[in-house]
Amino acid sequence: ATRSFTVTDDLNLPRNTVEEVVRQITADCDEAIKVLPASQSDLGSADKGRATAGAALALKSRVLLYAASPLYNINGDIRKWTAAAVASRQLIDLNKNSLLPLTQLGNLWDFSVAASNYSPEIIFATNVSATNSIESNNAPISYEGRGRTNPTQDLVNAFEMRVSGKPISDNTSGYSPSDPYSTTGVSAR
Repeated sequence: ATRSFTVTDDLNLPRNTVEEVVRQITADCDEAIKVLPASQSDLGSADKGRATAGAALALKSRVLLYAASPLYNINGDIRKWTAAAVASRQLIDLNKNSLLPLTQLGNLWDFSVAASNYSPEIIFATNVSATNSIESNNAPISYEGRGRTNPTQDLVNAFEMRVSGKPISDNTSGYSPSDPYSTTGVSAR
């Protein structure tokens, strides 16, 4: 959907096709490209790390490349490969990104230099301070962890049994409340 949902909307919608998803992502990228600066070097220091037209073109190029791949392009439609090539060419034609010259490779990991300069190799990156918030937020609940991505029992129960394919609420699923973590056959998820 291309609109915001309200609390009263039916959220049980059918899944979009791959073609529809690709079409929407590329349309969104095209709209963003119209209003974004070409590259990170076109931004002021206060905006460093924000999205650019180059980043939107790179995303569009990658999405179209995946859509053209044999996984999604079963019939080998050459138009899909052409669309991916055109989007890639547009990014190349921006002429805002390149590989570092050999003379600058020594500075590749020198963050004091990187902090004050825009690397031509970077198409899209965001600023992150030195932090371990990913680890502390997502590690199991303990001295350091907050366990924010640990699954709840409700989430675990939402998945069907591995062998029977039935939800655990189905009496014929093979689930045993007295042995919920069994890995011996039917009750293993």
